[in-house]
Amino acid sequence: MRRCFILLLWAIHACGVDILWSRTSDRANPMPLSGELDALQAHIFVPTPTPTNNIQRVEFWLDWTVDSGMPPTKTEGLTPYDFAGSGPKPTYIAYSYNLVNIPAGDHFIAVRVTYKDNTFDIDSANFTIPAYPDVNNIYVKYSNSDDRSSPMLLSGATIPYEDFVYIFVDGSSTGDRVVQFFMDKAVGTPDNTDLATPFDYAGTDPLGVPHPLDKTLVGPGLHSLTTYVQTASDIVEKNTILFTINSPVVATQPYKIMVSTNPDRSNAMPLDGSTLQGGPSYIFIEPDTTIVSVVFYLNTPETGTSYHKEGKVPFDFTGTAADLTAYPWARNDANAGSNYIIAAVTSDDGTVYHLRADFTVIIPGTVSLTPASISAVLATDTGPNTFQITATASSMDTLTITGLPAWAMVMPNPIVVPGSFSVLISAQSVAVGTYTATLNFQNSAAVTMASLPITLTVNDPNNLMFDVQPTIVNMIGRPDSGDTGAVISVTGAPLEPSVVYTVSVDVMWLRTSTSTQFTAPNDFTLLANTNNLPEGTHTGSVTLQAPNYATFNLPVNLQLTAAGCEPVICNQIRVALPYSLVFVQNNDKAVVDKNGVGTGFTYVLSHAPGTGSSVDAYKPDLLWMDTAKGLLRMKTTAGIKIGTLNDADNNIGVGFAVPNQIAVITARLVEPYTSAATGNYEQAGIWFGTDQDNYVKVVWLSYKSGGIPAYAIQFVAEFGGVTVAEHKEFVLNQPGLDQLLRIIVDPFTRKIYGQMGGQTGTYLPLGTAENVPSEVFGFDAAGIDPVIGTRSFAGVMTTHRKGVQTQFSFGSFDIEQGERPLPPMDFTFDRKSHPLTHPTNMVFGPDGKLYVTELYGNVHTLTYDSNLNVVEHQICTTIPDHFGPRLTLGIAMDPTSTPGNIILWVSHSSPDLRAGGLNSGSISRLSESSSGFSNLTTPVTGLPRAEANHGPNSMAFIGNRLWITIGGNTGAGGAVNNGMEFGVREEQWLSAALLYMDPFEPGFDGDCYDEGEDPWGKDPGCDVSIWATGLRNSYDFVHHSNGMIYATDNGLGSANTGTYPRVPTPPCWGFADPAPYYDGGDNPLEQTDLLYNVKQGKYYGHGNPARDECVYKDGSYQGVPPLPNFVPPMADLGMHASPDGITEYKGGGGCGQLEGNLLVVRYSLGDDIRRIVLSADGESV
Repeated sequence: MRRCFILLLWAIHACGVDILWSRTSDRANPMPLSGELDALQAHIFVPTPTPTNNIQRVEFWLDWTVDSGMPPTKTEGLTPYDFAGSGPKPTYIAYSYNLVNIPAGDHFIAVRVTYKDNTFDIDSANFTIPAYPDVNNIYVKYSNSDDRSSPMLLSGATIPYEDFVYIFVDGSSTGDRVVQFFMDKAVGTPDNTDLATPFDYAGTDPLGVPHPLDKTLVGPGLHSLTTYVQTASDIVEKNTILFTINSPVVATQPYKIMVSTNPDRSNAMPLDGSTLQGGPSYIFIEPDTTIVSVVFYLNTPETGTSYHKEGKVPFDFTGTAADLTAYPWARNDANAGSNYIIAAVTSDDGTVYHLRADFTVIIPGTVSLTPASISAVLATDTGPNTFQITATASSMDTLTITGLPAWAMVMPNPIVVPGSFSVLISAQSVAVGTYTATLNFQNSAAVTMASLPITLTVNDPNNLMFDVQPTIVNMIGRPDSGDTGAVISVTGAPLEPSVVYTVSVDVMWLRTSTSTQFTAPNDFTLLANTNNLPEGTHTGSVTLQAPNYATFNLPVNLQLTAAGCEPVICNQIRVALPYSLVFVQNNDKAVVDKNGVGTGFTYVLSHAPGTGSSVDAYKPDLLWMDTAKGLLRMKTTAGIKIGTLNDADNNIGVGFAVPNQIAVITARLVEPYTSAATGNYEQAGIWFGTDQDNYVKVVWLSYKSGGIPAYAIQFVAEFGGVTVAEHKEFVLNQPGLDQLLRIIVDPFTRKIYGQMGGQTGTYLPLGTAENVPSEVFGFDAAGIDPVIGTRSFAGVMTTHRKGVQTQFSFGSFDIEQGERPLPPMDFTFDRKSHPLTHPTNMVFGPDGKLYVTELYGNVHTLTYDSNLNVVEHQICTTIPDHFGPRLTLGIAMDPTSTPGNIILWVSHSSPDLRAGGLNSGSISRLSESSSGFSNLTTPVTGLPRAEANHGPNSMAFIGNRLWITIGGNTGAGGAVNNGMEFGVREEQWLSAALLYMDPFEPGFDGDCYDEGEDPWGKDPGCDVSIWATGLRNSYDFVHHSNGMIYATDNGLGSANTGTYPRVPTPPCWGFADPAPYYDGGDNPLEQTDLLYNVKQGKYYGHGNPARDECVYKDGSYQGVPPLPNFVPPMADLGMHASPDGITEYKGGGGCGQLEGNLLVVRYSLGDDIRRIVLSADGESV
């Protein structure tokens, strides 16, 4: 069945979706998905519309209809829209779907395309998978040589275990195009897929040499090999053959692996079972009289990379010197503890003997250097500069420094550790250039205990260098949303602290905020104009130039996502309080008048509820900044916001943070009684709300009483398009007088008050809106765009309703912070602040520095002095440089970090806050290099991520175990299909849980999801374990000194964002009913934020059908008993508090009264730190 919804106002969506497939990953020569698919693998996709991409997301179902209630097989929230997923930028190749895993017969793929205006198309495509014929003309062969010479048929063959075997399909004569191999299986993930000859089972190296069969993986016994071949004529053929691998021959070992402490190999002993420590070791094979060759392997099987090969006597593990003595092995590449060496010994009769020796290595005490590296910048013939180095050591030792270049000196040398020493670096008689060296610190046994990389950059005084931070600029914005910006810090060379420089750009959309000439050291603002730029990534560069300075080029990446703020600037909408406007000058900001003069307002309320600021309601030609008289003059239109009428124009305002403060909104309406109002509901005043269906207004109103124009001050509260409170206070005609209007917003009581002011400055009550929906206050931060930072706005408005156009004038507009209720405070803390953009998490390092993650991937390093003032601020952009922007919420300090070697672990996921990528959660490891934290690996991938902003949260190491909380994919455990912010994504095995892992364990597997796997299946099979479940969105947790783990959990923040599972017994998959629970639905409505004592194997109430957790909390909402392992909360932290930080106090302050207490940060309502005193056993508060 095909459905089509058409929005006539802006765009008409074609009824139907193109579902195409291609044989190649670049989607070349696409064909409609239909008929018989004559291929082994297909690249199936929905094409991206051009020239404007209006798609929000595409969902695919294989053999299920869209309305089946089953979760999508694949959801794509960003272009390109591929059924099997897409590769990374810049190519974005289409991943292939393996058709051999689909049974022969008729099938279909259903697609739902949701557009940015929330309309959607549904379509499907039918196709057939043929029954692949079993044939015998697939020539699977093997050879004992890596040039594939003397090939033999594999079918029926018996292969000695000791032989090297290279298996391949001879496709040269048939012109085969694709070959897939399956060992001991016929479907699933192929062992190898080759898209071009040669078709080697174990793969081919870049030089065309085949890899051998790994008989440690394919052991002795009878095996099957199933091969699928797609021929040049696009016929798919299948063949299964059987072969046998013999058991390895156990031969008497005439040789031994020996070890000596002497280069002449004297006093040797068997290596097997020995312990190596102290000086170097000399390892060799004995006897050597009948040996032809030896291949050595260190801590790897024979299928791995060899350590050393010897083809003549003597056969030494590390090679032989010209005088026939053995080269030493310093054991730098050995493990501390257990090791093994394998030797493949070929004798002169052709027999291969496989020797193994297991032994132990004891690593001497460690030495750490702070700083861990030195970098000096000097002019020619200057210096020396002295650098003080501190050496910490696990035991006292004397070390000699080697590797000194001519331009460096160490005093003293040798040094005694632990202790300190000086490194002197000089540019005397050194040519212009960059020089590097590594100083090695060796003990008496010539073992290198530590190394110190040093760099010297020698500049010509007439060709100096800029120091620019950041070195790459990554900006995020929306198309056609005006300017987005970044601050650039510039410092001159050390020998010239002040320099005048110019800035130029290479693309039209980049510019500086003021001039193009500056004096360093300084900061300047770089602006990117997003107008007329499409969605996607845009690149440019900034060039800095000055006399005698090397030109500096600064790369710029601009990532644009879906629009929504035009005509204003997203990151300027929210303002800090107090905010005061008078209209005597150009107030800047995005909302300008007919002459381009800034009004000071940053937002325009859209006609369409829930769509943000919009051009439809902005009429700048009706605004005039009369700065000579200090007035903002506004001409009316007939538009108004009431009930289903949502066409009010020029409701201009500002955004601000509501949940943590009482806001007092005031405006002075100048001489309204002398306006041209005719009694036909002309009005002007102030408003507060989220959109034209959810607001409170206080306005001066002209109406008729007995046919005669009269006046009133009106209070109206409308939520969900329904008026819930209204009052008019009649006033006399007062020509020449101003009218004061006021709205008080109190999130603590969830009330909004309207007031009218008199000439003496006193205010009289007009009306009160009670039990205001939480969305109006923005309690649930999950739905707030972080670029905007709020969903609540306030401003001024006018309308002439049924009358004629009228001009009203405003003399001032203010939002002030009112008195907020404060609980009694038992303790006083000193407070220090440092401005950062969207900080999300932090951790102190052993170097005393604070490491802070930023929302989209940057990591900040803050160095403090003894008074907690920031004296150095560095920014690491490795995460966004490598992945692009990523939602980054967690950071942990590696337990092996030292002051001179910091290692960070960072959790991150898809940057899209409304269509987060499925299983896009990852954990990366950042370690230091000469250029900062640029060494990146990502040991953990495939963690759950909600369509909303729930995903991988805070992390911490407890011993060698890394712990992390994962937010739920849904609002309360059940998926729902009615446009709620969490979308249609179901819960998964690892979602809504506290997880743990040991990433240091040998063979650790952190890949928790691969393309093609069932994302809603049971345990994904990675080495990531569940500690406890049912945690909706536990942003932070703490491992207390009493051994227990305590976690805060954010409750359901809005009545319109969540449902629990549709039934209380498994299976409970499928869409739940969004109606309130008291009307028979599955929506529990708003829930409080909670504190838990998190214990292994326990369940804390957030449902998860993937784990058969179908009962919500204690079962009372569903009328059933709780699950057997359900544990109630320790404490209620309040409604809409957003408790996003928790720690144990260990500071020793407060006369010891705080020691061991929990401190909880409440980010939203409360905006405070709450003290929680635990009972003696830690089980209650």
